[in-house]
Amino acid sequence: TDVQTMSQLLEFRTKLYSLREERTMQPHIVGNMLSSMLYEKRFGPWFTEPVVAGLDKENKPFLCGFDFIGCLSKADDFVVSGTTADQLFGV
Repeated sequence: TDVQTMSQLLEFRTKLYSLREERTMQPHIVGNMLSSMLYEKRFGPWFTEPVVAGLDKENKPFLCGFDFIGCLSKADDFVVSGTTADQLFGV
């Protein structure tokens, strides 16, 4: 499935980054990488809407979500994703 394929590719790219840079990825770097991965498949997109959440070097929260073609949308408080996104936003 698309989720498994994307998960495997993301794991591969994060391990490759760790080997090349000799450090772990910060959340904003993961977000940019995911955005480019999704954009590469824009004509036959993966049906996933990933969410990235984490703490940066200064322990500030980083939160963002993506659409099918890799448009990154940062948020300060919350992100909704998936088939129930409309209901999760509330009335």
